Amino acid sequence: MKLKNNIRLFKYKFITLIMVRGNKVLAEKLLNKILFRIKKRLQCTNPLEILYSVFEDRSPLFEIESKRVGKKTLLIPFPIKSKSRRQHLLMKKIVSAAKKSNGSFTDSFSDIIVDSFHNKGLLVQQQSEMHDLVFTNKSRINFRW
Repeated sequence: MKLKNNIRLFKYKFITLIMVRGNKVLAEKLLNKILFRIKKRLQCTNPLEILYSVFEDRSPLFEIESKRVGKKTLLIPFPIKSKSRRQHLLMKKIVSAAKKSNGSFTDSFSDIIVDSFHNKGLLVQQQSEMHDLVFTNKSRINFRW
């Protein structure tokens, strides 16, 4: 029951992020098209669970901020503690990538989700780059204030 409530809340968060100029009906139609395309490509029964699992697996654990210390600007890793903040950052990243790519929004969005479900593509690459950047700057973690 708790997973169903989380998925339902996740769906509403996603609709509000996709929404353009307050048109919630259009955003819900776009999400339904995306879910239908995911269902068609993966032959699954519930594509919303696949979308939720991708967001659980690919959400960033750290974010990098630049702080000025003396005359140098240092990149400092900060852990993201809130689950909703992690999901929101990943949602923004996916939506911006889908808008930048050629073709329709729903096609590119569903392609990104299916690729990340199969552990390849843009999200996996960005996640590994972020973890590499955090690992190289882990000695500066004491500058968090």
